[in-house]
Amino acid sequence: MCIYAFVMRFATRSFTNDSGEYLIFAKYVSKPLPRQNEDVQIWQFTFSQEEIEKIRKYEDSNIRHYFALICGRKGLKNSEIALLSLNDIKDCLDVDYQRPSYRITIKSEKGKHGLRAYGTGRADKNLDGSDNTIRLPRDIASCFRGSKIEASV
Repeated sequence: MCIYAFVMRFATRSFTNDSGEYLIFAKYVSKPLPRQNEDVQIWQFTFSQEEIEKIRKYEDSNIRHYFALICGRKGLKNSEIALLSLNDIKDCLDVDYQRPSYRITIKSEKGKHGLRAYGTGRADKNLDGSDNTIRLPRDIASCFRGSKIEASV
C-alpha cells in the first residue's frame, strides 16, 4: 500500500478495493510540539472553518471517509500516520458545536501500542482522570483490506 503525503491544508485521494470505496483526506504537521518529556510526543492539527463546514456535510454511505493525519518527525524518519474515521473526526472536533477554532491532537507515548486522538470536542482525560482518547492502530493498512485497489485523483 502506498500513502501519499501532501504538504497542503487539506488534500484528498479516493480509491476502491474489494471492501468498498474510500475517500482519504490528508493533513500534515512537520514536527511534534516541543515537550520536556521525550517519552510523550504530540502533534496538533488545526482545522479552518471552511474545513469544518465540509466535514459537517460528509456522511458515510457508499463511500467511507478517512482522515490521514500525518505526524512528521525530523527528516520524516519514524513519522506516524494517524488514520481516523469520519465518526472519530466528528467526535474529536465536535463539529456540531460552533466555536472559533477546532483542533485534533495526536499523542504517541513510549511503551504504549498505537496512537491516541483527542481534540476540541473530546478531552484526553475523563473527570476521574481515566483515559478518554480514541485509540488508533499503527497498522493503517488493516482499514483497507482487499485484493485490488483502483486509485483516482
